[in-house]
Amino acid sequence: MINKSDRPIEVTYQFKDSPGSFNPQLPKVKPVAQLDDDDTAWRELPADQYVTNSYGRAITVTVAPKTAVLIDRVEGPGIPDDSKFHLSDVVVRGAYGTIMLHGQQVRKAFVEEGKLYAINYR
Repeated sequence: MINKSDRPIEVTYQFKDSPGSFNPQLPKVKPVAQLDDDDTAWRELPADQYVTNSYGRAITVTVAPKTAVLIDRVEGPGIPDDSKFHLSDVVVRGAYGTIMLHGQQVRKAFVEEGKLYAINYR
């Protein structure tokens, strides 16, 4: 998720049901200007900067302006088919409107952005 706006956004993303305990990759951030820089690592967020809802299989994070948040990682080129895609819902709230994606809409909303695939908020 890339926040290209000049205001913070709130992103809530929900994972599909799967057997076992809820153990998602926790959110990491990187400045938009450094997204293609392999020498700049994604920075893990402190626990007080996001909320995990294990029952609802969701994470909510506030993303600063001109910042990207890594919400999931899938190996291989391109966007995987639905069977390998982990997210079921994404809701983005910001000063310039709300984006609500469910099911196939989530996977189809990701577009190529340099070396990764992302949903952009402007």
